[in-house]
This record gives sequence, C-alpha cells and structure tokens, in this order.
Amino acid sequence: MKSPRVLLFAAAWLLFPSVKSPACSCLVTQPAPSPVVLAQAADAVFSARVVGVTPLGPLYVREGNACLQAYPQSLVTLRVIAAWKGVHRSEVILVNEASNCAYPFKLGREYFIYAHAWPSGVGTNLCSYTRPLSESVSSVSALGAPELSF
Repeated sequence: MKSPRVLLFAAAWLLFPSVKSPACSCLVTQPAPSPVVLAQAADAVFSARVVGVTPLGPLYVREGNACLQAYPQSLVTLRVIAAWKGVHRSEVILVNEASNCAYPFKLGREYFIYAHAWPSGVGTNLCSYTRPLSESVSSVSALGAPELSF
C-alpha cells in the first residue's frame, strides 16, 4: 500500500497541474511604446550582425561601498550596420545578463537593438524591445536616417 503522502501528492499533481510563468515579467499584453519613445529612453540604438557570443561566469560590480554580484549570461559581439544613437564604432560588445529576460541572440543574425547602460556594461534584454532586423522595418522608418552607417 502506498503512503498517504504519495497519494496526496499524486492527487494534487493531477488536480493542479503546473502553470508556466511568462519568460520575462515585462512581457505583458500591452502595446509597445513607439520607436521614438524607445529611442529616447535608450542609451544606444543601432542595427548590427552578431559575430560572436562568449559565455561568462559570475561578474562582480562595485556600486558605492557595496560589491554586487551580477550573472551575465554572455558577451555578444556585434558588427554595427547603422547607428541612430550612442554608437560611434563599427563593433559593439553587449552584456546579455542571465535571467528570464536575456535576449536570445543567434550568431550571424541581424538585430535592431535598443541598449542601456548597466553597472556591468552596455546591455539589452527582451524588455528593451530589441528585435530581429527583419521585424523592425517600422522602427527603422520611424527613426529616419541613421547618424552613422558602416
């Protein structure tokens, strides 16, 4: 005979199946801000091709007297195609922090990126509205001509 705890657990599992939580808490069903508003809030806005992804371990950052530990998932090396704001070089390295919100960059693909200055470096995530370049035609046209093209 099975113990009452095992039976209770099995009954609870059948009656209350697990519910998946959203991948990132910022991904809610509301309209995205306009590309102009997103660009004003970002520290850098540019399009680029991923040329490298380097996985990292823990990173320690000093903020005042405190030493904070952040866990970047990877450094993403990007070859800039065009820049609308905050980019003045042909190559950018972004911090892609490990969390539910880390952006799933793929080597060789092109993206339209809204980046922000973080204590661990310049980075982006799902909440910043970074998207594949092929899905960003409206953002590119709304922002007009870039400051720089490479």
